[in-house]
Amino acid sequence: MTKKTKGLNLEKLKENQEIDIENLKFENDENLEKELLEKYDIKLDSDESVFYKFTCHSKFWLCFEILCCFIVIFGACGAILIETIFYKIGCLILLLFLLLSVLPCEIRNFIHFGIYITDKKLITCDGKVFLLKNIYFKDCGHKRGHYGIDLYDNEKFILCCYNENKNNFNILISLLYRLSCNDIILQFKTNENKMLIKKTKLINN
Repeated sequence: MTKKTKGLNLEKLKENQEIDIENLKFENDENLEKELLEKYDIKLDSDESVFYKFTCHSKFWLCFEILCCFIVIFGACGAILIETIFYKIGCLILLLFLLLSVLPCEIRNFIHFGIYITDKKLITCDGKVFLLKNIYFKDCGHKRGHYGIDLYDNEKFILCCYNENKNNFNILISLLYRLSCNDIILQFKTNENKMLIKKTKLINN
């Protein structure tokens, strides 16, 4: 796949809110290539193209969600100290869930908060690089009413990708599909309600 054979029809996106994501095409974005070099000192390979920058989250809302997690954690700790055994057990389970699952993911979302996508890598908006061949994905449910996917580097959570603008999310899905030829990811089009609970490898080697 060469840079010349990939073209992104942005005019079509402006004209039509209902995107035919299977038919989108992509090309190298020299501005993003320059941005990666200037911001993170990341130089792409000579045969590598960067296609898209996807900003996943509002940092304001992520700060609010992290703050809420800490408030609940402190409340659960207080309940463990003073409440009956039944409430102690319930609060302990909630505390472990927040500390081991929810809070680490929210912090990673805040740190990474978006991705650049090349034909070889995912590069987070804080400069961390992950190879596409090691990426897994699964459903992350509805985040504040918006559908999204969790991305993993093998077993390690990277971030949850969702966006209030469904066009942006559909472009992301289209691009990941084009790079992987994985039909499963097409179920995450914003007009569908299917769920993928089990992690699935993006590119089947």
